[in-house]
Amino acid sequence: MTRSAAILTTLLVMIAAACDGEFRFEDIADGGGGPANVDGGADAASGGDAIAPENGCKVDGDCKLPSLHCDAPSGSCVACVNDSNCAAPLPRCDAALHRCVACGVDGDCQADAGEKCDVPTRHCVTICSSPFSDDCPGDEPVCDTSRGQCYRCTDDLECTFSDKETLCQLSNGLCVGCRTDADCSGATPRCDIVGGQCAQCVDSDDCSGATPLCDPSTLTCVAK
Repeated sequence: MTRSAAILTTLLVMIAAACDGEFRFEDIADGGGGPANVDGGADAASGGDAIAPENGCKVDGDCKLPSLHCDAPSGSCVACVNDSNCAAPLPRCDAALHRCVACGVDGDCQADAGEKCDVPTRHCVTICSSPFSDDCPGDEPVCDTSRGQCYRCTDDLECTFSDKETLCQLSNGLCVGCRTDADCSGATPRCDIVGGQCAQCVDSDDCSGATPLCDPSTLTCVAK
């Protein structure tokens, strides 16, 4: 036996002794810490719960609040997933916001009442053609003939009559409490574009800790 062969034999005997008489190549492959996981194992093959959201849901009953519904693809509890979760005066479910809104397209508004949809704010507005007509309602008394719709305001100065709705939402000419999150602060840091008011939350991503869910009926963070 050559010297190199003798050294190799001695090493193999020592390794076998350390492994209680079993010599496994996988012990070397994974650094000696245990069997090597060549194919990823059963958990990797099935995916397990690795991609499930931390507070994921599968059905509405998982959401804990009657005002929340389960968006199964994302595992998130939201205000709505389809129109059946909504009712007048906000009968449509906006798929992007997962919120009940008045409209998404003109067809959602009452054409026989002379309405169309202001898509940015999801509100129905009244159509008009002349500043001298009686087409416009009391809360939107003036006709903007360039856009063909009634409005309440064209700038913030026209909203000073209200303590809360002091800003003008230019797209639909309504006075609101906020237009973006930048208009909000403190305990109500989010702007709810559907209602035009500052709120504590607009979805559950805004909540955490002991109150991880956003109740869409009050836009406040609540416990499960």
